[in-house]
Amino acid sequence: MSKFNEWFVVTIEKTSTQHHNGHIYTITLMNLAGETAITYVDPTFRNYKNWQHIIAGDRADRGFMLNNLNYKGDGMIDADSKP
Repeated sequence: MSKFNEWFVVTIEKTSTQHHNGHIYTITLMNLAGETAITYVDPTFRNYKNWQHIIAGDRADRGFMLNNLNYKGDGMIDADSKP
């Protein structure tokens, strides 16, 4: 588990998929130690409201610094986190 709890947004990619009603967002994050992690956000899931301001905001994909993220290990951030 990473000891750094501050992550910044590196990229936000909208990805087409057959399994999630058309598309999901893949958010790549990096912490201050240079470790990267990803999370997948589906606009049809309840947790989307936690990420919507990051995905659709006027600063989307421009280095948002986030905390309060649950690092699950293996390079994954829990999409149920509340950044």
